[in-house]
Amino acid sequence: MKNLVCATADTSIKYFLEKHFQYFMMDKGHNVYFWPNVNEEVFDICIFTDFNGDIKNLKTIYPGAKYVLVDPKMNNKKQIKNAKLSDLVVVSSIEQFEFANQFNKNVKIHHWYRYIENRSVEFSKINDNKNDVIEILYHGNKIHLEAIGNTLKPALERLNRIHNIEFTVVYNIKNLGKWTKSVPKNVKINHVQWSEDNYLNVISKSDIGVIPNFIPESRLQISYYLSKLYLMLRFLRTMNINKNDYKLRFKHNSNPGRLYEFAITQTPVVAEATLSLAQEIEHGTSGYLVISESGWYSALNELILNQQLRRDFGQKLFTRFGERHDIHNSLQIFESNLQELVVRDL
Repeated sequence: MKNLVCATADTSIKYFLEKHFQYFMMDKGHNVYFWPNVNEEVFDICIFTDFNGDIKNLKTIYPGAKYVLVDPKMNNKKQIKNAKLSDLVVVSSIEQFEFANQFNKNVKIHHWYRYIENRSVEFSKINDNKNDVIEILYHGNKIHLEAIGNTLKPALERLNRIHNIEFTVVYNIKNLGKWTKSVPKNVKINHVQWSEDNYLNVISKSDIGVIPNFIPESRLQISYYLSKLYLMLRFLRTMNINKNDYKLRFKHNSNPGRLYEFAITQTPVVAEATLSLAQEIEHGTSGYLVISESGWYSALNELILNQQLRRDFGQKLFTRFGERHDIHNSLQIFESNLQELVVRDL
């Protein structure tokens, strides 16, 4: 099987394909080439990861190939068009599957991580409680930090009144600017520039990891709801809606990717309960899942007070993640998905 990989953007998917996929496939007798350094004229599979590339153009060059779109965010019309033109769309969460399935009926879920060898040895925690300061850490996009105003932010402010805590945030400050919206008051904040070389070491030194996911309703939508007031009133008359009901809103491309770094560093985690994270974390056994300010406060307070619980959660998350996302099994499943495409039309 001859595979062409079109992946120029520096992402975890490109890392996975370069560091693991190509050597696994070559050991199985397959050929793997990376665009644009190719002289071949015929391919069985074209694996396409670039968010803003165009599969339609590639199909004119390699018309006989099967096209596999990997981890599309589908945030614009071109990305959705690529999904429609693909023979297989590979996403990394239930949330992404639900959205992608609108445009392509052949969708598979596959997780992409920057797999690290000897991770338990390199990142095992040695000193859990240095100087009696509890370091709570976030890593990821700034947008999730800006959305914690009604949930994690007030919980951290309450915790800071009774515990000695610091909040470390690892994100791309150079590209996104400094986080200034929904910053907890009177809590020591450590802003850390994300980099491939240092962020795992920063995470491994923290005591508790947090994964906020929910996005609050935009105030700009108020005018829309007012204009639909009549329809809303009719809806409310027919539905049993309680003022205490939860209304959860999250991005359509949510995925469990941020959990991996906490798992390999054995860092206990509190996360907002999106579908994909609820699959990965056993609530009360390998972490806590929350959906409100009170949930955040209760879970974090429990972990702050109980050092042994932090160790147990970290170790169990590490073990569970290793069992569910073994690198060899992951590669075998992906190879099988590609083989199915090739033999399907024979």
